Amino acid sequence: MVHTAPLLRGLRAAQLFTDPKDEGESYTSIRLAPEDDHLTITAANALSMFITTAPLVEAAWSDAGVIDIPVWQAKEIITIYAGKNEFEDHLRITADPVRVRTVDSSGFIDMLDHNWPRRAMSEAAPDVPAILTGIRRADRDEVPPVGAALMRRIAQAANVFNRADVKIAATTSHYIFQIGPYATATASIPDEHRPEQDGADREPLDATDDDLVSEPTSQQPRPQNNRGGFRLVAANPPEGTL
Repeated sequence: MVHTAPLLRGLRAAQLFTDPKDEGESYTSIRLAPEDDHLTITAANALSMFITTAPLVEAAWSDAGVIDIPVWQAKEIITIYAGKNEFEDHLRITADPVRVRTVDSSGFIDMLDHNWPRRAMSEAAPDVPAILTGIRRADRDEVPPVGAALMRRIAQAANVFNRADVKIAATTSHYIFQIGPYATATASIPDEHRPEQDGADREPLDATDDDLVSEPTSQQPRPQNNRGGFRLVAANPPEGTL
């Protein structure tokens, strides 16, 4: 079982980083992967990625394994279990090869029992934890301007986690956003804001969706106040976040 409230927060934020229009289905789902004592929630689009966690109530994750949740399914789960926002609320997730089952197991009697078609895991979907591990630690003194579309996405994610400050750092190729202690987003830095020798060395996200590409804003995020009640605070990400 998993704590319902952090799971739903994770799904709400993760869906901001998907691309439901992706015909190849590399970016159309949210991945739930069990670890020792927590559930890792990841999502990606052509330019950015997101990762967060939700604590497991029981170490065992039944036999569900790694599950890819389509965006439409994530939205329905969020709607159905939206009232379950106490830390004591638990959601049991089980799966077989063809279906995923979600059950509210907060009380003595199971409630809100739903079955969903199970999506086959996309082999083309990026391995977000592995990619984030491969991104170098922040090594730039100045953070390049952040595009308007990306800024909106980060602001929305910060709102999900009720965070007024988002820490931002940068490598030669990526922005790194720390949204509270348990959520991290990263995005490719446009070529015009990379060191000249790094222009041909794009790590692994490549831009194809015009909606995800925007001209840099004139504001510099060191620190930067933004609409939506949050601000970017320049800082290296805490140890252990990537």
